[in-house]
Formats: sequence, C-alpha cells, structure tokens
Amino acid sequence: MAKSGYLTYIHNLRGLAILYIVLFHCGEHEIGWGKNVFSREVFFSLFESGTIIFVFISGFLFQHISKKKFNHGDYLSKKIRYVILPYLVWSLIPIADKLFVQETHPMFHEAFREPSVGMFFYMIFTGKHFGPFWFIPMIAIFYLLAPVIFYSHRRYSTYLFPVIFFLGLFIFDYGYHSDILSSFLYFLPIYLFGMWASDRKDFLTGLGWKLIVPLLAVYLVITALELMRIFEYKIYTLHEIFSEGIVAFNFRKLKVSLLCLVYLNIFYKLENKKLPLFRYLGDYSFGIYFIH
Repeated sequence: MAKSGYLTYIHNLRGLAILYIVLFHCGEHEIGWGKNVFSREVFFSLFESGTIIFVFISGFLFQHISKKKFNHGDYLSKKIRYVILPYLVWSLIPIADKLFVQETHPMFHEAFREPSVGMFFYMIFTGKHFGPFWFIPMIAIFYLLAPVIFYSHRRYSTYLFPVIFFLGLFIFDYGYHSDILSSFLYFLPIYLFGMWASDRKDFLTGLGWKLIVPLLAVYLVITALELMRIFEYKIYTLHEIFSEGIVAFNFRKLKVSLLCLVYLNIFYKLENKKLPLFRYLGDYSFGIYFIH
C-alpha cells in the first residue's frame, strides 16, 4: 500500500532518470560509435545530463517530505541506511582493486597514488575508486547541509533561488573527472529547483500542456542549435572560469532543467496508468546505480 503523500509520478520519473544515467554510461563506454560522429553527438546531447533529472527529483522529494515536519536526525539516519552504507559496501571491491591490483591511478591526487590508509579515505570521500561513485560523496554534502538548505529555502526561496539558479547556468564542471565541491556547486541550483517545483507542484501540474509544449519547444530548439554547433558545449572548470574570466552560458544545463518540468507534467498525467517498467526502475534505482 502506498504511504500517505506518496507521489507515484515522481517515483516513475525516478525510474526514467536512472534509465537516462545507465543509457549514458552505456553510450560512453560500451557503444562503438566508429565514424558515426553525428549519431554520437545526438546521443550525448540527449542523455549526457540525466543526473540533473535525478538531482531535481532529490530536491523535489526532500521538500515534499520535509515541508510539514523536518527532523534532520531521522532524515540523516535514513540516508545513512539506504545510501551511505550501500555505497561503503559496494566500494569494497573497487577500493581493494585500486589498493592491491592496479599500479597507477592517474585520476588520483599526487599524494594518494600509492596504497595507503590516506588513499583509502581519499577514495571514500571522493568516489574516485569507481566511475559513477563520485555522486555519493557529492550528494552526501546535501544530506549534511539539509538544515541550512531547508530553512534558507523556507525563508528566502522567492528571492534567493532565481539568483542561484541563474548563476548556476554559468557552471559546467561536475562528475568523476571533477572534484566534489565543483559537483556540489553545479547541482545546488538543480536541487533548489526541485524544491521550488515541489512547493508549486499543484500549480505546475495544473498547467499541463500549456507548460509542456513551450518548454519542450525550447528544449528541441536548443538541442538543434547544439547539433548545428551554434551552441558549442565545452566544459570549463571553476578554476578556468575564475582565473581566466571565462563567461559562458550552459545551454545544455538549461534545456535539461526545463525538461524536468516537462517530464514532471507528463508523468503526472500518466499517474493513473500502469507503467511497470518505470515503477520497477524506480523501485530499484539505487540498486541499479550501484551495480550498473
């Protein structure tokens, strides 16, 4: 039986989000694109930023669950049980591999390239031991800062959120090849976007096609301009942005953010439909994430 306040459409959307992430990693590592450069560009333009949908959902559910009663201790204990502990368990094999099998670690900090206790903790706190695992140390920062995020949003979301979201569209760097702080700053506006949408879910879902059509049109236009290379997607690190004074607008981040609202409305419209694929993917989303 579904719990009171359970949002089926968000659960199904989480199934879609994990599908995006798995498809992207398959395309990145398993598909031999050969000379099909355009096909590769289409694929990456469509699926590269699936983590944005996942983080949007995280912010949405955090606000939905915490809005009436926020208890950081209970919230943190659940995250430790269902996210952090599985992360630690699934990390044992790749960490053992890095410590005792592999000889070089080019992605590691210079001080932690040789097996040591320091290298062990470096991997745990950065996720550098296994490609997708960078996400857990990053999202753990949100768990730790939950009270600050929650109360700041409750008091200042009307004025603070638009500013943070806009500034976030000038940040590009996140993921395994980045660092945890850069990833956190990249996704903070998306997390707040999810909280903002959760506060206004009745209004947003009530718009239906009036919101879906224009936002989807913007998404498709930006995608077309990317493929025509009018909007060139290039990743700049925070160091490059600040040291070299680079000002570049992240159109891909914007279009996937808008897509979150499109999917929010579509899955809301399909809430009473049986969607077993997305339901099961949502049920096992973190399990799929840890083993994919």
